[in-house]
Amino acid sequence: MATIAHLANSYGPRSGGLRTAMNELARQYALAGHDVHLIVPSRESAVLVDGCVTTHLMKSPVVPRSGGYRVMLGRDRIRALLEEISPDALEISDRSTLLFAADWARERGIPSAVIAHERLDGVIGAFAPWAPFTWLADRMNRAAAARADAIVCTTDFAAEEFSRIGHPVRKVALGVDLVQFHPGRRSDFWHAQFGGSVVLLMCTRLSKEKEPGFVLDVLRECRRRGTDVHLVIAGDGPMARELHRLSADLPVTMLGFVVSRSELARILASADVILAPGPIETFGLAALEALASGTPAIVNKSSALPEVIGLSAGRALPLDVEVWASAVELLTAEHAGFRRAARIRAERFTWQASARRMLSLHGLKFRELESQAV
Repeated sequence: MATIAHLANSYGPRSGGLRTAMNELARQYALAGHDVHLIVPSRESAVLVDGCVTTHLMKSPVVPRSGGYRVMLGRDRIRALLEEISPDALEISDRSTLLFAADWARERGIPSAVIAHERLDGVIGAFAPWAPFTWLADRMNRAAAARADAIVCTTDFAAEEFSRIGHPVRKVALGVDLVQFHPGRRSDFWHAQFGGSVVLLMCTRLSKEKEPGFVLDVLRECRRRGTDVHLVIAGDGPMARELHRLSADLPVTMLGFVVSRSELARILASADVILAPGPIETFGLAALEALASGTPAIVNKSSALPEVIGLSAGRALPLDVEVWASAVELLTAEHAGFRRAARIRAERFTWQASARRMLSLHGLKFRELESQAV
């Protein structure tokens, strides 16, 4: 049995893929017989214990204009907690304020891995296009590469900014719960509330870098062509009010952040097509969960999502409204075939495989993990 600690800042009650990834990897590590400690920011400090997984909530301030994200401050208290935990391996989902933890681990001979959940050049470029975002990203990535023992990327797209600085990475794809997210979760009752329309779904954080406004233009083009469509938006973020205003004359239902994972599974299985326009997505966990639910995807060709959906589970396209509207027509006209292909594609991605690769990277055993029932 080993002890694994994982630190992150972009983790909160309404965060998406990173939170899911941390929780699922922790669950798989625990199934493999290891103790896991998650160290994350929160409104108030607390310690939550669930079997072999302990979550340390650290009171942290909100980052202004971030949509509620918090950042852990006070290196001494984090170091003190790490000393108390005494991990055998350290994972860090942050390339800015938490890199000092990699230094702490190196001083003690503890292997550390930084997991790159986002493209820094894309994020900086989206919010500060006037800045030298490539140079800034390269500088931050060189610092992470120098201080951590390994850089982990979920896709080739995510790894490109490290290839640019000549640093190798370890590729570990994320996974999906194939039991929770399943075509059998489809609800005809849920779908019927939209009056028989084709239901398009966007499930994402509503922030600038995700390009959420693009789907409204796709919706308008579909309607101009005479296609009866209704758009459902699941998610929250800084652009929620603006999207609500822009969609006032359109058949749009905004659900906000869906707290229940079982309800999210029902929604994903009941929609007809999921739209993922974000240009800098480094994996696209919501899209993968949709595929597992039997819902095909239309995604941004410029992102990592083409690596996830493959060639048969949807379409990877440039951000062109007419092209996306045509893809909606295609995927709905041949819906049964695309639903089957989506599920088959998703079955290639499991959390068990993700955890196995991460444990191998840390030099930890995973025999017990392989024997666990899915």
